[in-house]
Amino acid sequence: MSSKVYRIIIVLLVGCLSVSLGFDGFLYMQTLDLHRQVKELTEQVTSLNAQINNMANTRNFTFELPRDAGDFLRMELTFKIVEENLSITAILDHELCSLIIVFDRDGDGEIEFADDGWILYYANNYHPTHVDVVSGTFIIPRMLPWPSPYHNVTRSENVTSFYVMFPLNMLNLHNDLVYISEESVDGRGVLFHFDLEV
Repeated sequence: MSSKVYRIIIVLLVGCLSVSLGFDGFLYMQTLDLHRQVKELTEQVTSLNAQINNMANTRNFTFELPRDAGDFLRMELTFKIVEENLSITAILDHELCSLIIVFDRDGDGEIEFADDGWILYYANNYHPTHVDVVSGTFIIPRMLPWPSPYHNVTRSENVTSFYVMFPLNMLNLHNDLVYISEESVDGRGVLFHFDLEV
């Protein structure tokens, strides 16, 4: 064979190699793009699943309770399981509020005077308490309130917002029965199931 034929074969081989490398590069770029799209879709699905789980583990309630002053106290409550904690957000339409919370901690299906509860104050401190849910009367110890590791409060004009986080293992709940009230409420507060798996 002549050198001319070798040159043509070499040019054809280089051309084929260039086309092959170009096609491989094109396929590689397409693969990278598909990997990026799959990663974005996976992140979107993960985010949507987290939102669905968040909604499934959240319950909202609104109550209006009569106050001693003759008007009503509006309470907007959100219960949520956050990791190993029961999160409660309570928004009350009064500036200087407290929040009384009692759980059925002995699991007998009733809130009784013996069940432990808390009065959470707007100054981020608390007292343990016992409540008679029939009359709404409560007893607190004769001592200064303790600094609270369970809640913090923000206040604005005519609104007090409580952000409460109770460890589930501390509560040792057997059911989802809770009593909620406020010190200025005339009579009893509200007794209800917050409808979350505890």
